[in-house]
Amino acid sequence: MMQEWWVGPPLQKAKYVFIEHHGAARGDLDNKDGSVFDALVKAGVLVDDNVNVVDKRGSAFYKAKVKDAHIIVRLEWE
Repeated sequence: MMQEWWVGPPLQKAKYVFIEHHGAARGDLDNKDGSVFDALVKAGVLVDDNVNVVDKRGSAFYKAKVKDAHIIVRLEWE
């Protein structure tokens, strides 16, 4: 879905990335974040997910039924 919506070149610098995870209470939040960052790089949204590209990051988890699971990614860049 990210590849469909992101039409610009990959970001060389992101000021802030915030990820909201909504779903079943399984797994570790850091692993969930890692998967989302990998998807952002693969989709061409970010050139990389290292500290030279992403200045700050944050995340939150909200318990939801499996059928209502979703992820929201908020990006700030210049």
